[in-house]
Amino acid sequence: MSIEESRVQKVASACREMAVLKPLRVKEVERLVGQLMFCARVVYGAKMFLRSGYDFIGRASRMRRFYDTLPRDLSRDLMWLAKVLEEYNGQAVVLNRRPVVRDFFAVDAAGEEAVDGGMGGFFGGRWFAVKWEEVRQWRVQPFSPFRDVASSHINYLELFVIFRALKKWGHLLRGCRDCGNCNVQGVRH
Repeated sequence: MSIEESRVQKVASACREMAVLKPLRVKEVERLVGQLMFCARVVYGAKMFLRSGYDFIGRASRMRRFYDTLPRDLSRDLMWLAKVLEEYNGQAVVLNRRPVVRDFFAVDAAGEEAVDGGMGGFFGGRWFAVKWEEVRQWRVQPFSPFRDVASSHINYLELFVIFRALKKWGHLLRGCRDCGNCNVQGVRH
Protein backbone atom coordinates (compact mmCIF):
# COMPACT_ATOMS: atom_id res chain seq x y z
CA MET A 1 0.00 0.00 0.00
CA SER A 2 1.36 3.43 -0.86
CA ILE A 3 0.25 7.04 -1.29
CA GLU A 4 0.18 8.78 -4.68
CA GLU A 5 3.48 10.52 -5.37
CA SER A 6 1.74 13.87 -6.04
CA ARG A 7 0.04 13.73 -2.64
CA VAL A 8 3.32 12.85 -0.92
CA GLN A 9 5.03 15.82 -2.57
CA LYS A 10 2.17 18.12 -1.57
CA VAL A 11 2.27 17.03 2.10
CA ALA A 12 6.09 17.11 2.21
CA SER A 13 6.21 20.65 0.79
CA ALA A 14 3.52 21.76 3.30
CA CYS A 15 5.71 20.31 6.09
CA ARG A 16 8.73 22.27 4.87
CA GLU A 17 6.75 25.50 4.54
CA MET A 18 5.27 25.23 8.03
CA ALA A 19 8.59 24.27 9.59
CA VAL A 20 9.80 27.86 9.15
CA LEU A 21 9.36 29.52 12.54
CA LYS A 22 6.65 32.12 11.97
CA PRO A 23 3.15 32.71 13.32
CA LEU A 24 0.70 30.26 11.70
CA ARG A 25 -3.00 29.62 11.85
CA VAL A 26 -3.64 26.75 14.25
CA LYS A 27 -6.27 25.34 11.84
CA GLU A 28 -3.55 24.95 9.17
CA VAL A 29 -1.41 22.95 11.58
CA GLU A 30 -4.45 20.82 12.50
CA ARG A 31 -5.09 20.11 8.83
CA LEU A 32 -1.46 19.15 8.20
CA VAL A 33 -1.30 16.89 11.28
CA GLY A 34 -4.47 15.15 10.05
CA GLN A 35 -2.89 14.56 6.63
CA LEU A 36 0.28 13.29 8.27
CA MET A 37 -1.76 10.89 10.42
CA PHE A 38 -3.29 9.49 7.23
CA CYS A 39 0.19 9.14 5.70
CA ALA A 40 1.46 7.44 8.87
CA ARG A 41 -0.75 4.45 8.08
CA VAL A 42 1.54 3.71 5.14
CA VAL A 43 4.88 5.15 6.24
CA TYR A 44 6.28 2.99 9.02
CA GLY A 45 7.43 4.93 12.10
CA ALA A 46 5.91 8.29 11.13
CA LYS A 47 3.31 8.31 13.93
CA MET A 48 5.83 8.84 16.70
CA PHE A 49 6.85 12.20 15.20
CA LEU A 50 3.27 13.54 15.37
CA ARG A 51 3.22 13.88 19.17
CA SER A 52 4.69 17.39 19.08
CA GLY A 53 1.97 18.41 16.60
CA TYR A 54 -0.79 17.19 18.88
CA ASP A 55 0.86 18.93 21.84
CA PHE A 56 0.96 22.21 19.89
CA ILE A 57 -2.70 21.94 18.87
CA GLY A 58 -3.79 21.11 22.43
CA ARG A 59 -1.84 23.99 23.94
CA ALA A 60 -3.15 26.47 21.35
CA SER A 61 -6.76 25.40 21.90
CA ARG A 62 -6.41 25.64 25.69
CA MET A 63 -5.01 29.15 25.33
CA ARG A 64 -7.69 29.95 22.71
CA ARG A 65 -5.18 31.09 20.14
CA PHE A 66 -5.95 31.22 16.44
CA TYR A 67 -2.36 32.09 15.47
CA ASP A 68 0.78 30.81 17.15
CA THR A 69 4.48 30.30 16.48
CA LEU A 70 5.62 26.71 16.06
CA PRO A 71 7.87 25.35 18.80
CA ARG A 72 11.34 24.26 17.68
CA ASP A 73 10.67 20.53 18.29
CA LEU A 74 7.58 20.60 16.05
CA SER A 75 9.55 22.44 13.39
CA ARG A 76 12.27 19.74 13.49
CA ASP A 77 9.66 16.96 13.41
CA LEU A 78 7.98 18.47 10.34
CA MET A 79 11.30 18.63 8.48
CA TRP A 80 12.03 15.04 9.42
CA LEU A 81 8.53 13.89 8.37
CA ALA A 82 8.95 15.56 4.97
CA LYS A 83 12.13 13.55 4.43
CA VAL A 84 10.64 10.29 5.75
CA LEU A 85 7.50 10.61 3.61
CA GLU A 86 9.51 10.92 0.42
CA GLU A 87 11.91 8.09 1.23
CA TYR A 88 9.64 5.48 2.82
CA ASN A 89 6.29 5.89 1.05
CA GLY A 90 4.52 2.55 0.95
CA GLN A 91 7.00 0.52 2.96
CA ALA A 92 4.81 -0.17 5.95
CA VAL A 93 3.22 -3.55 6.42
CA VAL A 94 -0.57 -3.40 6.61
CA LEU A 95 -1.80 -6.39 8.59
CA ASN A 96 -4.87 -8.31 7.59
CA ARG A 97 -6.30 -8.81 11.04
CA ARG A 98 -8.38 -11.86 11.87
CA PRO A 99 -10.87 -11.73 14.71
CA VAL A 100 -9.41 -13.22 17.86
CA VAL A 101 -11.40 -15.90 19.63
CA ARG A 102 -10.39 -16.08 23.26
CA ASP A 103 -11.25 -19.50 24.60
CA PHE A 104 -9.82 -20.67 27.87
CA PHE A 105 -7.67 -23.79 27.64
CA ALA A 106 -6.41 -25.33 30.88
CA VAL A 107 -5.02 -28.68 31.96
CA ASP A 108 -3.68 -30.00 35.25
CA ALA A 109 -2.41 -33.18 36.81
CA ALA A 110 -2.49 -34.08 40.49
CA GLY A 111 0.10 -36.56 41.68
CA GLU A 112 -0.77 -39.97 43.11
CA GLU A 113 -0.28 -38.68 46.63
CA ALA A 114 -3.24 -36.31 46.17
CA VAL A 115 -6.58 -37.50 47.55
CA ASP A 116 -8.23 -37.47 44.13
CA GLY A 117 -5.09 -37.97 42.03
CA GLY A 118 -5.78 -37.68 38.34
CA MET A 119 -5.76 -35.38 35.35
CA GLY A 120 -8.21 -33.03 33.74
CA GLY A 121 -8.63 -30.37 31.13
CA PHE A 122 -11.01 -27.65 30.02
CA PHE A 123 -11.38 -25.90 26.66
CA GLY A 124 -14.23 -23.61 25.64
CA GLY A 125 -16.94 -25.45 27.58
CA ARG A 126 -15.54 -28.94 26.87
CA TRP A 127 -13.82 -30.87 29.63
CA PHE A 128 -12.41 -34.18 30.73
CA ALA A 129 -11.39 -35.60 34.12
CA VAL A 130 -9.78 -38.99 34.67
CA LYS A 131 -8.42 -40.60 37.86
CA TRP A 132 -5.02 -42.24 37.68
CA GLU A 133 -6.58 -45.59 38.69
CA GLU A 134 -8.57 -45.50 35.47
CA VAL A 135 -5.52 -44.48 33.40
CA ARG A 136 -3.60 -47.52 34.75
CA GLN A 137 -6.26 -49.77 33.21
CA TRP A 138 -5.72 -48.36 29.71
CA ARG A 139 -3.68 -50.35 27.22
CA VAL A 140 0.02 -49.56 27.79
CA GLN A 141 1.65 -47.59 24.97
CA PRO A 142 5.20 -46.19 24.66
CA PHE A 143 4.06 -42.81 26.01
CA SER A 144 1.60 -44.03 28.68
CA PRO A 145 2.11 -42.93 32.28
CA PHE A 146 2.95 -45.43 35.04
CA ARG A 147 4.79 -47.86 32.74
CA ASP A 148 7.99 -47.24 34.73
CA VAL A 149 9.33 -45.03 37.55
CA ALA A 150 10.15 -42.05 35.28
CA SER A 151 6.69 -41.98 33.71
CA SER A 152 5.13 -41.90 37.19
CA HIS A 153 6.84 -38.62 38.14
CA ILE A 154 4.63 -35.49 38.39
CA ASN A 155 6.67 -33.73 35.69
CA TYR A 156 5.82 -36.49 33.21
CA LEU A 157 2.19 -36.56 34.33
CA GLU A 158 1.92 -32.79 33.69
CA LEU A 159 3.24 -33.31 30.17
CA PHE A 160 0.97 -36.30 29.60
CA VAL A 161 -2.18 -34.33 30.42
CA ILE A 162 -1.11 -31.67 27.88
CA PHE A 163 -0.58 -34.43 25.30
CA ARG A 164 -3.98 -35.93 26.11
CA ALA A 165 -5.74 -32.56 25.76
CA LEU A 166 -4.00 -31.79 22.47
CA LYS A 167 -4.93 -35.23 21.15
CA LYS A 168 -8.54 -34.59 22.14
CA TRP A 169 -8.89 -30.92 21.03
CA GLY A 170 -5.93 -30.37 18.70
CA HIS A 171 -8.16 -30.01 15.64
CA LEU A 172 -9.98 -27.12 17.37
CA LEU A 173 -6.70 -25.37 18.19
CA ARG A 174 -5.30 -25.60 14.65
CA GLY A 175 -4.17 -22.16 13.46
CA CYS A 176 -4.43 -20.64 16.94
CA ARG A 177 -1.72 -18.97 18.94
CA ASP A 178 -1.30 -20.33 22.44
CA CYS A 179 0.13 -18.67 25.52
CA GLY A 180 1.06 -21.32 28.04
CA ASN A 181 1.66 -21.22 31.78
CA CYS A 182 2.98 -24.16 33.75
CA ASN A 183 3.10 -24.57 37.51
CA VAL A 184 5.84 -27.23 37.55
CA GLN A 185 9.40 -25.94 37.15
CA GLY A 186 10.76 -29.22 35.77
CA VAL A 187 8.31 -29.27 32.86
CA ARG A 188 9.42 -25.83 31.71
CA HIS A 189 12.98 -26.98 31.05
